[in-house]
Amino acid sequence: MLMKANLDQIDLIVDLFDKYRVFYDQPSNVKEAKKFIRERMENQQSEMFLAIEKQESSVSH
Repeated sequence: MLMKANLDQIDLIVDLFDKYRVFYDQPSNVKEAKKFIRERMENQQSEMFLAIEKQESSVSH
């Protein structure tokens, strides 16, 4: 499922963004990453989308 992200999903976005920065040899800084993403979303400077894989529920009988 593809959905436009909102501030309720910010922690999912921040984790990925921080890992992206670390990949490019930048220091991990989740607090500043969250601030950066929040500002972009609140000021409508960025639109972010999440692709979420639907997981089947397993029910045991």
